[in-house]
Amino acid sequence: MKMKQRSVKIIMLASFTAPMALTCPAVGASSLSNQLSPSPRSANVYEDTTFSLTFDSIPKKGSGSIRIYDADNDQLIDTINVGTDTDKIGYHKVRTLKTYSVRIRGKQAHITPHAKKLQTGKSYYVTVPASAFTGAKLAGKTFTGIDRNSDWVISTRSNKPDVNKTTLIVDDNGTQADFRSVQGAINFVRQYHSNTKMEIFVKAGTYEEPLYIYKQNNLTIRGEGKNKTIITYKNNNGLNSGTSARALLLVYGSDMLRLKDLTLKNSTLISEGGQAETIYFNSSNGRLIATNSNFISEQDTLLLKGWTWFYNTMVAGNVDFIWGYPHVSLFENSEIRTLGDSRGKKNGGYILQARVPDKADKGFVFLNSKLTRGKSANGYSVPDRKTYLARSSGKTSYYDNIAFINTRMDKHIRTVGWKGSKTPNPSKADKNAGWREYNSKDLSGNRLNVSSRLSNAYQMTSNDVNNGYKNRQQIFEDYNNGSGWNPQN
Repeated sequence: MKMKQRSVKIIMLASFTAPMALTCPAVGASSLSNQLSPSPRSANVYEDTTFSLTFDSIPKKGSGSIRIYDADNDQLIDTINVGTDTDKIGYHKVRTLKTYSVRIRGKQAHITPHAKKLQTGKSYYVTVPASAFTGAKLAGKTFTGIDRNSDWVISTRSNKPDVNKTTLIVDDNGTQADFRSVQGAINFVRQYHSNTKMEIFVKAGTYEEPLYIYKQNNLTIRGEGKNKTIITYKNNNGLNSGTSARALLLVYGSDMLRLKDLTLKNSTLISEGGQAETIYFNSSNGRLIATNSNFISEQDTLLLKGWTWFYNTMVAGNVDFIWGYPHVSLFENSEIRTLGDSRGKKNGGYILQARVPDKADKGFVFLNSKLTRGKSANGYSVPDRKTYLARSSGKTSYYDNIAFINTRMDKHIRTVGWKGSKTPNPSKADKNAGWREYNSKDLSGNRLNVSSRLSNAYQMTSNDVNNGYKNRQQIFEDYNNGSGWNPQN
């Protein structure tokens, strides 16, 4: 049924407890068309949109709460805390997180309503206390708020996309989009197409949001280019404790998820909250394909289970930034980049920590890839000979199964290779299990001298590689009880 479009008023107050006009003069929204988004009197505004204000200089977050009301009856619809907030992400099965619903990006203040609070064909107005933002002027004037009598009026779209669509478009500002947020599109797919082969095409832009994919099979999330489509958020163990809470993207019980041509970046620095995955692929028998993409954090960037293939992809971090419990996680033709420690420490970090559930599982395999280094977000470098290939959890219930095949390594890798402070499992590697390596080279292609590698690591032979690690088809041959899997780009 087609719903009538209604207008939405967005009102900013110096202080607010109920929907009333200010006693002090307020700037009319119509005079701020270049500072407000959506602009005054916009039509067809998406229900998952993010509002923004553009100040004259970089503002600071203050205090208070932003409130959204039904314009028809003044009923309170949403209360958005300027500081830390809480939201429920997902459709039907939700993920409850502490969030930053109000964020500063440069001169802009972004305001994201709570999930599913705004509806199609409805009218709303928003009140924002002047205390919410400090330290910057708006359109040349001290920010005193925009009251209810101001004219920031918008109209929400009448209907959501056709449920028969198999490709959805996400765009943060375009006119041909189906959704403004990635999670909005994921929720739509989950609601109408839990097993249908679906694609979400995310247009170029920066999308600040945590994500949740629950029991969704055959879904592709495709960007417009790994340096053009950026999905980012600051989530971490300090904000949301535990592996299922702290990842930017949590994937649970899903098979054949494809991520391509995009960047996922958890913007947490270690000192801000420690462990901070970009992905927790919590699907013990599921498959994940990631191609032509970037995955960036500082600690615990990838937490993996199941069967995963990363191709032509860059993974960046500093501490245990590839870890988990996979049957097989293959990184092929990819770059594994150690970042400088943002705290200024010179220890170089660790690339991997494997907790492979079965000794017979190949675990983490790197094929024709390279280990590089780069600066942290705040400019710290990685010193020579300070980075370990891996360290062990020291637990006998898991296996430290890692193999580097034809890998080029920069000078940041220690000559000993592996961290031996805790005994790995197995304690002595062989061709089938443990810490293994074959034909390692420097970045110029010269064979490395591996004579100083840790004594309980294993140098594979060409026969070892040819009998199980030569290509991705061999590496995934045990999938589905030996049926095998040969993923394609």
